[in-house]
Amino acid sequence: MIFKLINGPFSPLAPAAREAAAAALAAQNAAAADPNNARRQADLAGAMGALGVAQMAQGGYADAAKSFRSGLDVNDRLMRADPSNPDHAKALGQSFANLGDAQLAMGRPALAAQSYRDSIAIAEGLARSDPKNAAYQGQVYVAYSKLGDALAARNDAVGAEQAYRTSRD
Repeated sequence: MIFKLINGPFSPLAPAAREAAAAALAAQNAAAADPNNARRQADLAGAMGALGVAQMAQGGYADAAKSFRSGLDVNDRLMRADPSNPDHAKALGQSFANLGDAQLAMGRPALAAQSYRDSIAIAEGLARSDPKNAAYQGQVYVAYSKLGDALAARNDAVGAEQAYRTSRD
């Protein structure tokens, strides 16, 4: 998939997105060459996330969702292999939030809400483990705000208000 994005005869990617796709392809090749190397796997997940962000910027929400899902799957494997690693947990939570962003942009607020709830569960666990970590607290805030957006898109005013209020607490 990535190779076709970069090298297709009518490549739909703008230069920045093409660079993200090239980085994702390089990370994919490196991860495939050394599948037990957690650092290379994490690099692959990050590159797929960056590709998804570039695709979102171009309005390619379905492609972005696929890229985010690929990165999420890698982050999930890393988290299962080393559940005490907070970096893996943070990356997995961000992957769920990114997937939710793509789902919401595609007009699928119910799926987005579930992705944001998954992100919240991880972010709250991180925040409890290190209450003074501002980045973890910020991840909780952002995830609840995004959940509010998804619930508002579903016309769930009560749920949206509750999510927004929780994000401020």
